[in-house]
Order: sequence, then structure tokens, then C-alpha cells
Amino acid sequence: MSHERSVEPDDPTRAPRTGRVQPASPSGTRPAVATAAGLPPSTPQQLLALQQLAGNRAVTGRVAQPNPVQRMVTQTGLKSEHAMKVLKNHLKGDPPFKPQRGNFGAVSWFAGSGNPYVGGQAQSYDITVDVLINPDPVRLPATYFAQFMQQYVAQTGADLADPDTHHDFWVALGRALETGGAQQVPIDQSAVSRQGGGTFVVVGGSARESITLANPAKLAQDLGGGEALTKTVEARRTRLAPRFTVVFDRVAPDQARAGAPLAALQAYIARPAGLTRSEKDFPAMGWGEKKVPASVEVTFTLTYPDYSIARRQAKRLATAIGDGRLVGHQVRVSGGPGWSAKATRSYRS
Repeated sequence: MSHERSVEPDDPTRAPRTGRVQPASPSGTRPAVATAAGLPPSTPQQLLALQQLAGNRAVTGRVAQPNPVQRMVTQTGLKSEHAMKVLKNHLKGDPPFKPQRGNFGAVSWFAGSGNPYVGGQAQSYDITVDVLINPDPVRLPATYFAQFMQQYVAQTGADLADPDTHHDFWVALGRALETGGAQQVPIDQSAVSRQGGGTFVVVGGSARESITLANPAKLAQDLGGGEALTKTVEARRTRLAPRFTVVFDRVAPDQARAGAPLAALQAYIARPAGLTRSEKDFPAMGWGEKKVPASVEVTFTLTYPDYSIARRQAKRLATAIGDGRLVGHQVRVSGGPGWSAKATRSYRS
């Protein structure tokens, strides 16, 4: 048996009572910054030639900021069909790249400096993509690569002088970096990078949201305008409900009264335009070892300016749930009218 009651809706214009809300721009993404001044004077043809030589490569520069936060900007080469998927992800409100689908570990690779090599397979590209990484990737120690290479040879017995062994080596390095977020990795000139050394920027799934498109309008133009794709995404944005529901199951009554579910929400999603809250009481039942204590089911309905923003927040919350960051809470997310099951799926599922 349960007892349901309505709770006064939280006023979205009023300061939250508990926890913190992560700030976000109206689009649900971090703002882009001007990039041209920070890029080295390379032509697109030179960039594409570099890509063709060395797999997933890029040329990077730094964007000077008036505050201590550094943002790294890079141009990377992609095949047209992959660039279209990147643009579609951006238009949907998602992070553009999917590190979990990387070919060399579940990470995305971007070049940072110098002329290092990663791969073991020939690739060709016809589109350059401006990418912004914010905040600045963590720099690993200068000795990291040499130590990893020594350990890899000791564990596998691989002869790295043989180019046929290089693909597996780079896959192993990528796997070792999967959980480290955004990292700048030193690459020494060696048997696996004979053409030179430098750094790579490697971004794992936990830092997927640190990657944004620095110039999506240019990418759309390079892909022929992208009008059809834009219209498809816009139609969905205006057709589908801009809200979703979050249910906290079996919350202890004292935690519900203290606002623990709301605080958990505020830690992982942007503040909604509207929020309603309801509760359902479950009294204690049974006796002895089989006694089930009293609990409360707390339901939030969150509304955002449009579907794309709501969907992004739902996926961010689903990712936090999947990662086990909502410790002590049993939470489920349900989309609004018209939402597909994928719309409430974790970014890393």
C-alpha cells in the first residue's frame, strides 16, 4: 500500500535550497571561442596530407584566455561519412565524438605538438574538423611513454622493430589511457614513431563532454551545407516534449525531508526552466528479519526550453547513474512523450 501526495513545485527562479547546479549555456554546451589566432599557419591540404601519413592526426595550437583556464583547439581530419555523424551529434546536443568507439583503445586521439605517429593502418581523409578541448588536458610525465613501452615489451615479448607489431602496441596504449579523461601524452621518437616525437591528446569516455566543435558552421558548409540534417534535427526539437521524469525509489523518509534527491540531481544536470515534485509514501511492512522499513518514492518532472536540451540533460544524468556516481540512490530516468529509449541512454552505454 502507498500514500501519494503532491509537493509544492520548486520555483526555478528561486535559489536552490540544497546542493549546487552546474552552470550551462542555453544550448547545454560550453561556449565556443575564437580559434583562428591560435592555429599554426597550415593549409587544409597540408593538414590532410599529415592525416594521410599518420592515421588520426591533428595540428594544434593554444587559445590565449584572460583567465587561468586553458582551452586547446585542434583541427583533425575525418572521412565525410564520419564527419557527418560528428555534425549530427553536435546538432542533437550531444558531444560530437564517441571515444568509446575508438580504433586504438576506447579513446579519441588528437595530436598536440611535434610529429608523432599513432596507428598501424593507412587512412585517408577529406574533411577537416575544428575541435575544442576544455578544460586543458592533463599533461602526463615526460617519462610516461618510455616506461609504458618498456613494460609492454616485457609483458608481451613484442619486437617493436617489426612494423607488424605496432597496431597492437597503440591499441594497448589507448586502453591504458581509457579512464584518465583528457590527457596530453608525450610520444618519444622511437621504433613505433620513427618519423618524430611530440605529444598526443587522448580523450576517454569520462571526458567526452570536454570535446566540442569549435566551428560547426564551417563543418556544415564543408559537408555541403547540411540543410537536410539540420531540418531533421530541428523537426525533432520542435515535435518532441522538452521534459523528462526522474524517479528516486525507496528513499529513507529523513533523506527525502532533507532534500537529498534534489541535491543529487543538482550535482549532474543544468537547472531546468520548470520542475515539479511529487512523493509517494510506503509504510513499513512485515516483521522481524523480513520487515521492510518505511520509504518514500520521489518523482521529479524537469522541463527545459526545448527537446534537445532536455535530452542532453537526461543523458548526462543517465551517464552519472551508470557510472555509479549517485551512490546510495536507486534512480531511473523516463523520457517525455515521443522520446525513444535511446534518448535516456547513457553517453557511454
